[in-house]
Amino acid sequence: MTAPVRDDDATDAVHAAARSVDALLPPITHDPFAGGARALLHGFYDFLWVVAALVASPWWLLRCARDPAFREMVGARLALGLGPAPAANSRPRVIVHGVSVGEVMGARALVARLEEEHPALEVVISTTTTTGTAVARRLFPKHRVVRFPFDIAFVVRRFFARVAPSCIVLVELEVWPNFLRAANRAGIPVAVVNGRITPKSYTSYFRFRHLLPQFGRISLFCVQDEEYARRFAELSR
Repeated sequence: MTAPVRDDDATDAVHAAARSVDALLPPITHDPFAGGARALLHGFYDFLWVVAALVASPWWLLRCARDPAFREMVGARLALGLGPAPAANSRPRVIVHGVSVGEVMGARALVARLEEEHPALEVVISTTTTTGTAVARRLFPKHRVVRFPFDIAFVVRRFFARVAPSCIVLVELEVWPNFLRAANRAGIPVAVVNGRITPKSYTSYFRFRHLLPQFGRISLFCVQDEEYARRFAELSR
């Protein structure tokens, strides 16, 4: 029979887990790209999302009416149905995000290590695609699985309020301007693990790095080789 855990012991474990997150992955507690011009760019970026949604709305509404799975995906990526925010004294949560099947499968060792070395943490699995979600639910039946939100400012804020992560781990790479900006503002550290960036992607990111900078908002990069490290370092300047 397992011995009961006193409330004080559980609280101490939660606080220790929170301190371990801060020690391993310190947050960026200021906006490294503050200023009115940046705010206008983010506002224009949100405006483009709204315009795109309005233009595509007839197709989206029809597809949602006909396809329950698609309707569920849209609602989940709008951060709907996530339930209330966790209690203030609940366990710290780490989001481990993989875009699709390959990244989700690649996260298995990381999730197992987090469970082993930081049992007081709650690991939440995030993914973008429908196939990735199905694989995540199969591989991690004990964990909460959520959809990565659309990168619209109010949707991202709702996602953070409902999930309340203490830190975010992106497997390989997926960076979105509003998501990273909101994480910085909320004091939530972000890490990239098993990071890689192709020459084509690097060129695209480098070309637009002064418009909506992203990589300087990430606290830690754990990458696959020295060439990837050089690319990420240049994009973070």
